[in-house]
Amino acid sequence: MLANCCKALPQVAASERSEPEAAIFEGSVSSNARLDRHHAIAVGTYYPESGTPRPGEEWAREEGFSVAPHLLNSCAQTLMPSAPKAGILAVRRQSGYKDIPGIRYHFPKANYLKDVLSLVDALVLLYEPRRGGTSTSSGGRSAFTAFAFIDRVWDDPDDPTHAFLSYRYFTELIRIVPLSRTTVSAQSLQRAVRAVDYREAEEVVRHGLFVESSAGVVRQGLTDIDVLMTVRETREVISNRAVRDATFRYRVVEEAYDGRCALTGVRMTNGNGRAEADAAHIQPVEAGGPDSTRNGLALMKSFHWAFDRGLVSLSDEGKILTVQRGIEASVLRMLPPDLRAHLPSPVELRPHPAFLKWHRDHVFKGSVPLPIPA
Repeated sequence: MLANCCKALPQVAASERSEPEAAIFEGSVSSNARLDRHHAIAVGTYYPESGTPRPGEEWAREEGFSVAPHLLNSCAQTLMPSAPKAGILAVRRQSGYKDIPGIRYHFPKANYLKDVLSLVDALVLLYEPRRGGTSTSSGGRSAFTAFAFIDRVWDDPDDPTHAFLSYRYFTELIRIVPLSRTTVSAQSLQRAVRAVDYREAEEVVRHGLFVESSAGVVRQGLTDIDVLMTVRETREVISNRAVRDATFRYRVVEEAYDGRCALTGVRMTNGNGRAEADAAHIQPVEAGGPDSTRNGLALMKSFHWAFDRGLVSLSDEGKILTVQRGIEASVLRMLPPDLRAHLPSPVELRPHPAFLKWHRDHVFKGSVPLPIPA
């Protein structure tokens, strides 16, 4: 965990360290300072993942870091073990900021940088306020919709007055949690970024992930989450890949697309009512894509296979794109005559242009849609 008081600046490159993070240096975000997030660096006492705690200054100098001596006393206490941190980010349905769902959050530094830096590595709840983000957008649901951990923070290269934060373990809730069902104070949500008691955040996560036994078909694929919620700590559940897979599938296939394939419009279910369609990531998780509904499509298994191999894709407007060779005419006849994908009506559930562009640029092997054979 990267402690907020850290002021250590690398003197040597640390290319062997995995997953480098932006370091906080004298209260600002430095894109040049890179630290290993798996260590609590370095002012006061260093608590390794295993072994005996050592003086942070001693460890830092051995690792090639320079420590500002005048900060040692003021920072020593903050590195001691403490209660988990949590916060809330207000995310409007259609924001005027440069947000990408599940990837990054854009904010003005003057108002929120200090608050954001205090929440690095903390559990954050994503809250959709009642008021819309643009003059044309509809009102929000006044509810919590997702959760994540803040991974890192960096300056907006095109606007020095703004910065970005990125998410880790981004997960949409199986069901949204209205503010009225929580102990979070509505008065405290006047700011877009704020800290919240960890127990309040944990309560929201558990409400949003737990599905009652009476929910019937809704429980398909979600039973294991209920079991985990009763035997594991919240943080373990959040970081569990199976949990994120199950919630992603439910949010995409069952809720956003009602079990219908986005390319063919076909809906097939088994005897228990489970839809045949897969939840396909537009930008794969392995390539940095999030488990966000806006990075997902419900696809029949054959078209999921074709999508992952670049034989089909989508334009930003929802037009189906196909390669010129490699797909049989009988398969193409399954697509709608106008080559319009079957996408959700609410804009906030449709694929985000950033993910569609990534797929066209990195996976798709064609460019021009073919006419449907007669």
